[in-house]
Amino acid sequence: MTLTELLMSLDGTSLRNILIEYAVAVHGLPRNPDIYRNIQTGSLKDIADAITSDDKEVVVCCIERLLSFHNNTKAQMVLKDLGRLDIPIKLHGHTKVALFLCFMPTPFLEETLVNIALEHDSLLPDTSNESRIIAEIAALIEDKANSSPILSSLCPHCGKGNPAEADHCIYCGRRIAPVECISCKSENPPQAVFCMFCGERR
Repeated sequence: MTLTELLMSLDGTSLRNILIEYAVAVHGLPRNPDIYRNIQTGSLKDIADAITSDDKEVVVCCIERLLSFHNNTKAQMVLKDLGRLDIPIKLHGHTKVALFLCFMPTPFLEETLVNIALEHDSLLPDTSNESRIIAEIAALIEDKANSSPILSSLCPHCGKGNPAEADHCIYCGRRIAPVECISCKSENPPQAVFCMFCGERR
């Protein structure tokens, strides 16, 4: 199971709640979703746009972008601030996925782990400990990601990852065109929120 598949299996309200809880924990923003409608500029606009969107794919794409901007050490610091160092993370590289899993409903995570066991005809996992469930799912997602081809270009149409050399999305077939920065005219990947050369917001 990939992170995209896991996120897409949630309903839109749950996805927005995950993003709100992330914004509260990491950026110190309030829980009131109405506040996000007033954020018009700055680095939090992408989060605000996703939280106020009715399109599930916009929210999933935002979460995936946030994960790509994070590093695992920063995620570990946030987990420490949240008092969640109890999660028995197997590898340091699983930390940022584990951070987002912390904001998902526990019954959903339990059901996910059981469904994975059923799908692979493996022993039923112990679902009595939420921290272990988070660590197990984070490991499954990261192990799957590391065994797949490197996907470094998000499709601006469907939000799914594609190989860096792809001209067209392998999921929806639409063209993945680089985005030209309005300030310095440099080419950026389609998922860029800020120019990677001059830092200007798209």
